[in-house]
Amino acid sequence: MNVKPGDVVKIYSWHGVVQDVFTSAGGTVLKMRFVKNLFFGQESELIELVDEIEIAPATVEDLRGEIRSRARYQQNEIDRFLTVAERRLK
Repeated sequence: MNVKPGDVVKIYSWHGVVQDVFTSAGGTVLKMRFVKNLFFGQESELIELVDEIEIAPATVEDLRGEIRSRARYQQNEIDRFLTVAERRLK
């Protein structure tokens, strides 16, 4: 798949936006910002495009879907955490 900065893609199970593309005789490296990076407080990642990388086009709606899913999971974990803490105070 030929990608350029601004493209929304799916690599494995992660959705993200291509921030930059670096190409040399040795291959291609993508600077990516994935939804997971937002939730983990991580910076962009460099992903080397090798044969075993599964990359596919995605949409902004795919990004939103993953954001909703991760936000729901995160809120459920926060609620569980606080429930345990509140039980200890009783």
